Amino acid sequence: MKARIYGGVIDELTPEDAGSVLIPDAPFPEQERIGRLIVRVYELRDEVNAVEDQAIAQLEAIISS
Repeated sequence: MKARIYGGVIDELTPEDAGSVLIPDAPFPEQERIGRLIVRVYELRDEVNAVEDQAIAQLEAIISS
């Protein structure tokens, strides 16, 4: 596949090309750990978005008064 790459774009990916790509297969406990971390990141992102919304609302209230 490297021989066909001439930049950041691959116009065509053939089954043979895809077959040459190595995909890591982490042990299941590691996959679970990564999954829990991702869920936690989404929870924290939701919390941050809520705090940001509150801050924006407070700032808009101050500006409009």
